[in-house]
Amino acid sequence: MDANSKKRLYILLNALREDVITKEQFAELDNIVCQDEQAALEYVRYVQLWTDMHFFRAATNNTSLGELYTASEECLEKDKDLQYLKYLIDMENNAPALETPKAIPEPEVIKVRQERPIVKKISLIYNTLIYSAAMLLISLLIFGHYSAKKYGVPAARLTDMINTKWGKGTKSFAINDQLYTNKNPMRLIDGIAKIEFTSGVKVVIEGPAVFEINRESIFLEYGRLYSKVSETGLGFSVKTSTSQFVDHGTEFGILAEQNGSSELHVIKGKVQLFAGTEGSSRYSQMIKEDQAICYDVENNIINSIQIQKKAFVREISSQNHMIWNGQDINLADIVGGGNGFGTGEIGKGISLTNGSNISDFNWIERQGSTEYHKVNNSPYIDGVIVPDSEDGLLQVSSAGHTFKECPNTSGIYYDDVRNGGMIHISEARDAAKAIYTQETSPMMFNGQQYGTQYNPLLFIHSNACITFDLNAIRSSMPDYNLTSFKAGCGLLERPEIERIEKVDVFVLVDGNVKFEILGFDQNNKELPVYIPLTESDQYLTLVVTDGGDGIAIDWVGFIEPILEVN
Repeated sequence: MDANSKKRLYILLNALREDVITKEQFAELDNIVCQDEQAALEYVRYVQLWTDMHFFRAATNNTSLGELYTASEECLEKDKDLQYLKYLIDMENNAPALETPKAIPEPEVIKVRQERPIVKKISLIYNTLIYSAAMLLISLLIFGHYSAKKYGVPAARLTDMINTKWGKGTKSFAINDQLYTNKNPMRLIDGIAKIEFTSGVKVVIEGPAVFEINRESIFLEYGRLYSKVSETGLGFSVKTSTSQFVDHGTEFGILAEQNGSSELHVIKGKVQLFAGTEGSSRYSQMIKEDQAICYDVENNIINSIQIQKKAFVREISSQNHMIWNGQDINLADIVGGGNGFGTGEIGKGISLTNGSNISDFNWIERQGSTEYHKVNNSPYIDGVIVPDSEDGLLQVSSAGHTFKECPNTSGIYYDDVRNGGMIHISEARDAAKAIYTQETSPMMFNGQQYGTQYNPLLFIHSNACITFDLNAIRSSMPDYNLTSFKAGCGLLERPEIERIEKVDVFVLVDGNVKFEILGFDQNNKELPVYIPLTESDQYLTLVVTDGGDGIAIDWVGFIEPILEVN
């Protein structure tokens, strides 16, 4: 890297630091750092110096007056020069005032002479005071730096944790505790911790792991880590015993082994990798989005590997018992009382009678009401209703959204909305006495059983309507977007039943029809449903009605119903 190239690099870095860099300049800087290893190292040093100065200033500004006074006293006890300066300052402050003698006018002499330049004399005491003040300021700055090194500065905050168990030498933390630099390594024996740095960088660490918090970086001795870097966190780095990973506006996962080997999986953006043990060759490589590498410490080589997008925990919520690895949100699981990630109960559902969560069902025909029932036991389900409307208007949300094309149905329903399970068939033995026999059948579609943990299915028997609260779901994952609703829709197999029944199926967003199929009567035919979502969409509604020929055997399944997350 010649002098001109280095000068140009620092012009771009200064523009970046002062937040005046243009898109063209940023692209030029990115290209220089990616193509030139020396430039990349200069970039890392510059960012480290930048953050050191930022935190050094924060350390001195946040130091209390009492600490500064104590530090000054300690410095004076150890430094004879400072003792002498303090003596001069005290002498000046306590000395009696001197009277200035009145000036005696000189007799006027009429004489032409050459004037000499006037030389101002500065007193010794004035010089001493200036020198003393400078030395005192330096001592305070030295103390601030010493204090930051000895006691650490707050660099991050523990924002959430699930089932954490901390090891020996690590205190038990509480949510929202401050995390400081220059502390002993933090030993996470088990569980998951979420950390947010002052720059906005968010890190999720899975135990077992050992790590240390630094100003704008984290040292990972071993363990699994996922990092989401904000725009203000440019240059954030993760260090291991043999590697350093420098962010370029990314999301990435790192697995650090105890022997020094490591894996990097880049989900978004780019990461600059520096790898190599002391005394061996050092490698520098830019890893791009959807790429993954493994650094083999024993052979000191870097190998490309298959990216594992769901291998790292990206988000947690102790309040909602949520652990997210990048998978999509399962609406059937939510209906089963879960959070969308597998915590729901198979066969459990929502009552169309009152909106409660139920496991025990009454499989007989019932007349529904026209009342919209708010679901209070699930934060992600807004409500349910038995669809029936003579004028075509049906309330489909607690906010008052209406389905303006709702068919006029019988208003009768047989089953509730459920997270899979078994199909229940009732045969009347004595209808007058309400005595029925019950048979069960698995939920089959194209020869495959659904409604299980690994093959989810949202079961909706006509006439039924359920609405999901998209904003409530978004609130559990504030850093991510819901991009679409996706499912397969079809009539389940009807063993030993020859007659054909029809159904109508609708999917609504904020009361507006996005998908519909009328008079559908084909068993085992899957209808693909794909609804793009925007940030302004509030409610997603699924409606199944009887098709005008009664509700018998209207077994509709939404196969693998998911909200896709980006």
